[in-house]
Amino acid sequence: MTGLDVSAYAIEHAKEEVRDRLRVGNATALPFGDASFDLVVSLGTLHNLALGDLWQALEEIERVGRGAKYVMVESYRDQREKVNLLYWQLTCKSFYSVEDWEWLYRRAAIEGTMVSSSYLIPGRRSPTSRRSARRSRDSNGR
Repeated sequence: MTGLDVSAYAIEHAKEEVRDRLRVGNATALPFGDASFDLVVSLGTLHNLALGDLWQALEEIERVGRGAKYVMVESYRDQREKVNLLYWQLTCKSFYSVEDWEWLYRRAAIEGTMVSSSYLIPGRRSPTSRRSARRSRDSNGR
């Protein structure tokens, strides 16, 4: 098991029993080789990225994982939850409904199980390759 955080301060102040398993890094350029992990978990992080960085981070998650992926992001299902989230969020740059997150995961062709808030989204590799999915995504402007 390996942990990653963008903050050196957070790692320096982590619990001693796990500190040696933590690394400083960024979700857009994960410091691990291809297919390094059986499971990749991202909790409450990716919604803090702007859309361009979000796409890159999803590709990185796919690259380093050889099995399931579990991603938890903040989202909303209705207007009340959207308002609550607007008041609560401080750093959220990718602010989407559950349906929008589902669309994003499908377009990114992420393999494994994805999660938006606490709602499971089954993920399957697109029949197109990642390169084809990226080309299609670029030509559609989304």
